[in-house]
Amino acid sequence: MKRPWPTPPLPEAAPAKLIIRVLLDEGVPVSVARAFEGCGHVAIRHADVLAPGSDDLLVARAAQVNDATLIAVDKDMKRITGRYGEADPKFQLLNVIKIGCSEPLAAARIAQAMELIELEWRFRCQQRGRRLYIEIGPHWIRTHR
Repeated sequence: MKRPWPTPPLPEAAPAKLIIRVLLDEGVPVSVARAFEGCGHVAIRHADVLAPGSDDLLVARAAQVNDATLIAVDKDMKRITGRYGEADPKFQLLNVIKIGCSEPLAAARIAQAMELIELEWRFRCQQRGRRLYIEIGPHWIRTHR
């Protein structure tokens, strides 16, 4: 028997969930990992993949090997992962989120910036040869495209 009314169209498939993998440098508070995990992302803690006191070059390489964005707080990491044209050539495409605020504020600032981080990640995924590079301070957020 035919229905006297049209059937509603099937809903479109939901877009795939955006998942960002991050590797926390040694000085990054665990609360930052929880902020990422709370949004459905994957956080790799420094102690899970590296020994305490590991060299910054090794940390950056571990982020690359794990296909993860490096979350860093120390200023030394900036010389390795610097902006385009300034970075060590091996790390030109390393994705970095640099936290430049106090540890107690770090997780709150990450949570406040999460939509921007996800937006920049989508942009990075759409552009060949791009990387994510965000600096987060106590009163500012900078993206470098």
